[in-house]
Amino acid sequence: MDEKKVYLKPNVVLEPLVDNWYAWSHLVSPATAAMNIVGRHHRIIESYVAAPSIHAEAVRNPKMRGGPFMDFLGQRLDEVSDLYKQSVQKQDRMIRFCKAVKELDKMLMEDAKGYGLET
Repeated sequence: MDEKKVYLKPNVVLEPLVDNWYAWSHLVSPATAAMNIVGRHHRIIESYVAAPSIHAEAVRNPKMRGGPFMDFLGQRLDEVSDLYKQSVQKQDRMIRFCKAVKELDKMLMEDAKGYGLET
């Protein structure tokens, strides 16, 4: 059986994705994943949908490099909106988990006195 060998160019880079975002270590643990999905991914998308021109300006400014901006030149608004809708549907459990963690944190800040949590 003849096998045809296929090669990739040396400059090809493979980047794994989680829900169409770059995979990184903070998306492994459920707690940090939930906080990053809601507090980072969704916030960036919401910002882009609200003001795509600001994102377009920010990515052109070297001082803003690495900031929380989408580099679509103020375009692809429909695709970004669809990504947000899909993410909210697919990540419903993570969104609820994020809210629960924030509620727990608030409760602990208000009620915890450094003693046992039985009360």
